[in-house]
Amino acid sequence: MPSKDTLVLGFGSDILSDEGIAIRLVNDLKRKWEKHADFLTHLTFSLYVLNDIAAYKRLVLIDANLSKKIGEVQCYSIDEYPDTLHLVNYHDISLKGGIEYAEKIGFEVPRHIGIITISISQLGFIHDDFSKELSKKYKSILSEIEQLIEDFIFQVA
Repeated sequence: MPSKDTLVLGFGSDILSDEGIAIRLVNDLKRKWEKHADFLTHLTFSLYVLNDIAAYKRLVLIDANLSKKIGEVQCYSIDEYPDTLHLVNYHDISLKGGIEYAEKIGFEVPRHIGIITISISQLGFIHDDFSKELSKKYKSILSEIEQLIEDFIFQVA
């Protein structure tokens, strides 16, 4: 049983430049919100992740998506989120399918799920830093997501 009600879960790889934005965001958010939520990261969504999300009341998922609007932050429910880079896993199961499966086998899944996406424009570049454009926008992206996390943790409670 988790010690907190909320899990913030980021997806991506921190060695793949912009694709690692969710990982860096989760690490930065943890410094501010670790008293109120648990924080984890994964490369992609898979059935294995179901063990990590079980028994939380609230779940915030953060992932990148491809778009020409670099740095745009969007928030979705589980019923309306678009395909992101790591929540639709072609080698395993999608987020929505995973949640449905978890409920079917009796896992206690979060009642409130929010999905935050950050738009990036490049994939597959091995580098431990972001593109120039995403780097310039990082502080504002972090600030916007901090506000979304605060709203989610305290207003959904």
